Amino acid sequence: MPIALRVVHLVYDTPAPGASQQVVHRTPIGGLVRLPAGDRVVVPVDKAVAAEIRTKGSGRAVSLKTYSAR
Repeated sequence: MPIALRVVHLVYDTPAPGASQQVVHRTPIGGLVRLPAGDRVVVPVDKAVAAEIRTKGSGRAVSLKTYSAR
């Protein structure tokens, strides 16, 4: 059974000691991806999105996450 997912680039703040870290910016990467469970896929990043990721994430804590979607 295929799964559907999306990919997002997250940028986090730098909280004071003891405070929770929060996402301050998110950039979707690509669109909805459907693939068979256990398979792999490479999601292309267009130039405009790559530029936004470089600008927003420079020097900050960042991560790439996948999440289930419809």
